[in-house]
Amino acid sequence: MNNRLIKTLSCLLTGIIVLPLLSSGVRADIGQPDIQIPSLDELNCSSYCVYDKTTGSEVIGKNSHDRVYPASMTKIMTAQLGLDYLELDDVLTVSQNAIDNVTSDSTLMYLIVDEEVEFSELLYGMMLPSGNDAANVVAEGVVDAIYEKYPAGGGEVGPDGIDASFFEEQLGVSDEEIKESYKISAFVELMNLRAENIGCTATHFMNPNGLHHDDHYTTASDLALIMGKAVENPDFCTVINSPSHIFKATN
Repeated sequence: MNNRLIKTLSCLLTGIIVLPLLSSGVRADIGQPDIQIPSLDELNCSSYCVYDKTTGSEVIGKNSHDRVYPASMTKIMTAQLGLDYLELDDVLTVSQNAIDNVTSDSTLMYLIVDEEVEFSELLYGMMLPSGNDAANVVAEGVVDAIYEKYPAGGGEVGPDGIDASFFEEQLGVSDEEIKESYKISAFVELMNLRAENIGCTATHFMNPNGLHHDDHYTTASDLALIMGKAVENPDFCTVINSPSHIFKATN
């Protein structure tokens, strides 16, 4: 998703408006027409939240704490965690599990099993074509990075104050089982921890990409917090302000 699409989704799907974090005038060349953002008195949606990041307060809202399904805005959280735990030039290998955990009607980056892709490229693959496959690969890469950088009992913890033992405690399975079969589930536990850490009170994730699940939900107010945290990273802002991207060749 580019910044125009994020602003449109924010207003029309969940009603989030984050002021004034995203630049205007960026034209996408992915076949999306220009969008005129309506004024508040013209806004027709079930809930919205106008959030002032400078003061950390809600300026105005409508049903901003009502439960909504975030769909692909879930990827804002996935990108945020990826940027906190991975380096842009880290090379991740696409697993069979990452590909198997998307539906046939998914929006995709069109990755293939055993493809080796830089994390920076996966970011664009998540946020421009909204690739569910890319989101899954990033999720698995973050879990691998935590096992490498913050092993259980190693004395070091990551940005969310945990080491790899967190996954075993939450999932009730061994680290070998997690690495073999439960990396995406482990990442989801990290997503929910991050949501709690940044002050979300009514958010619960079930996957890293936004595919519908009845227990995968948030609110307009919580999404404002998630977006507000994400845009603190300049690399995130660069990606969402990009009108297009030409992907590097891979193996």
